[in-house]
Amino acid sequence: MKRLPVIDGLRGLAVLGVIYSHTYVKLLTPRGAGIVWLWGVPFFPLTLFKNSWMSVSLFFILSGFVLTLPYVSGQRSFSEWNDVWSYYRRRAWRLLPVYAAVMISVMLIRVSWNSASAFLHDAFFVFTG
Repeated sequence: MKRLPVIDGLRGLAVLGVIYSHTYVKLLTPRGAGIVWLWGVPFFPLTLFKNSWMSVSLFFILSGFVLTLPYVSGQRSFSEWNDVWSYYRRRAWRLLPVYAAVMISVMLIRVSWNSASAFLHDAFFVFTG
């Protein structure tokens, strides 16, 4: 499948917005109402900072578009059970290793377990969350 640089660029900006909105929005969002005039047009930079939560929706919409495009264009199909299995196998191969790495990192960062049962309890909920 040919890549679409515009969509990849938008997804990259959406990822940055997702990271910002999940981690830094309360810490870095400036206070006050500032207006910047660009070529005689008022621009409100705080709008970008305070509405970064919308980048989560943008990322999901663009990801859905990218995942659907090969099927709509006819390059792939869901005509047989093998096609469905192949799709889910590719998605799992791509997502599950990253998911496991993040969950292991989360478990290693959290070091406040009192017992092995507390560790197993937390591990169960982290990996099935």
